[in-house]
Amino acid sequence: MLGGAKGILITKVEGAEHVRLLLEVAERTERDHDRREPLQAIAVIESVKILAKADDIARAHERVIGLMGGSEDLALSMGANPTHEALKIPKMLVHMAAAGAGKYSFGLFGSVADYKDVRLMRELAEEAFGHGVTGATCVHPSVVPILNNAFAPSDADVARAQLIIETARQQTERGVGAYSLEGRMVDEPVVERARQLLERARRHRRADAS
Repeated sequence: MLGGAKGILITKVEGAEHVRLLLEVAERTERDHDRREPLQAIAVIESVKILAKADDIARAHERVIGLMGGSEDLALSMGANPTHEALKIPKMLVHMAAAGAGKYSFGLFGSVADYKDVRLMRELAEEAFGHGVTGATCVHPSVVPILNNAFAPSDADVARAQLIIETARQQTERGVGAYSLEGRMVDEPVVERARQLLERARRHRRADAS
């Protein structure tokens, strides 16, 4: 069942109990085979009737590292075409549940089926990155470079984040909590977002090196 996999996608999730049951099976299998690296899971929500359970699913088990919305099945469950307009709200609900539980969020706010449309894939990936989505899956390897580029913070993003954090350190030493930097207000949420961006950049560098 487990082989050398580090994690699995649990598709068509029905609820928290569904997730816990499958991961309990995984735990027993690990014990039986003396596997020491716990299998991790990403739960895939593929029906609008399950959206209300997204928060419980995200918190169902410590091995659940993230959530993802299944574009085609979500659209089907709504009787809709899998367009950006139709999928934006349900995908955003999945994303917010993941973020609220402190888990990773995966997926684009649209369908990945149109993988040959390079501009569309890039726009969807950049939009998702801007909303705080961690990454995305794809149906064709040609999309992988597009996703890697979109979800990795740019050099300019990293440089600005470093500037924000260094300026925050200096201002904190002066007892200043909010201030202006390059014409924009900076306070603690802005600084924390900069820290998160740098951590995201570090994760991408580690992934590239592995």
